[in-house]
Amino acid sequence: MSKHWTPNAPGTHVFVLRLNAPVSLSDSPYLSTEIQSGKGWERVALEAPDDSPGAVDELLTKLEKDPVRQRRVMGTLVQRVVPWGHGHHSRILIVLDINPTEAAPIPEALPTPGT
Repeated sequence: MSKHWTPNAPGTHVFVLRLNAPVSLSDSPYLSTEIQSGKGWERVALEAPDDSPGAVDELLTKLEKDPVRQRRVMGTLVQRVVPWGHGHHSRILIVLDINPTEAAPIPEALPTPGT
């Protein structure tokens, strides 16, 4: 039986996010993360809200200090996309809270690169 990737619904949610920065995107740190999505991961383009312009930089700093750790992040996933590479695109995740207080545990972890 094959496993199918299911994209997350747009809207504001708490997402499980990981750092997964491929060499080909080393000049685009805002594209270095993925959110857990069904049975897989979806690369997202991080964007800071107008009222918190440093949110993405702060999140990336935390991820780079502990690159294997998956983090819970509250954000709004929008349908707008950012093109990258040859024919690829990623939806935008507007980062609202890098330390959400939602107490739910991180679901059974999917493999993290490098582990």
